[in-house]
Amino acid sequence: MTAPQAHAERWFTLTSPGWRLPPADGLLTALPRQPTTDLHTARRALACGADGLLTWIATGPLPVTWVALRGLGVRAAVLTPAGTDEGRAVLAHQFALHLSALRSRSQATGPYLTSSAPPSPSPDAVRIPHLVALQHNQHLGDTVVWELMTRGDAYLWLGGPLPDQAYFERHLPGLVALRAAARAHQLPAGPPGKQLTRLLAHRYLSIRLVYQHPYLFRRLLADSRGTHSP
Repeated sequence: MTAPQAHAERWFTLTSPGWRLPPADGLLTALPRQPTTDLHTARRALACGADGLLTWIATGPLPVTWVALRGLGVRAAVLTPAGTDEGRAVLAHQFALHLSALRSRSQATGPYLTSSAPPSPSPDAVRIPHLVALQHNQHLGDTVVWELMTRGDAYLWLGGPLPDQAYFERHLPGLVALRAAARAHQLPAGPPGKQLTRLLAHRYLSIRLVYQHPYLFRRLLADSRGTHSP
């Protein structure tokens, strides 16, 4: 079955920056060149960018750091546990800025916090595995960038309660395969594939679309494995 082109999806690139992250847990963000607030934590300037001075900040209590960054007008930040790949950190920061631009009119609650690896949310927070189009070495594929947000913000973002996140996290490779099938115009020919084709006439296959239509995607994932959805 032929699938329509995805609408309004941004493609990201993976590049290696000319700097290294310190070997410790921290945050990566773009700070104003002359910050008006002291974050009271170790930090290291890495590079100058259009959004400010790209800076690594040693991790303190996350809610305190988040409030301080918000006070500085920071739009995006990335969790960088020790050993994080620098290229993946930059990608996650670019995606966080993308989220800020998309939501600036409806949800002015930044900074948006992302990670290249699955973060461990606090009890009042959730993690969202965004499906991201990645162009690398002239090939287009997909990767996952995680976002941390409060449960209240997640409800507003989705327009309702979240589905069974653990199920969809277990099946992220299947969702990535569905995105590849849509891109190659090879979605399944049955009723679930036809319903997804209709949805993709006006949207692209994002995790938000998945969460808004959980039963459809459970059927698609089960059909792709030739099994019934657990």
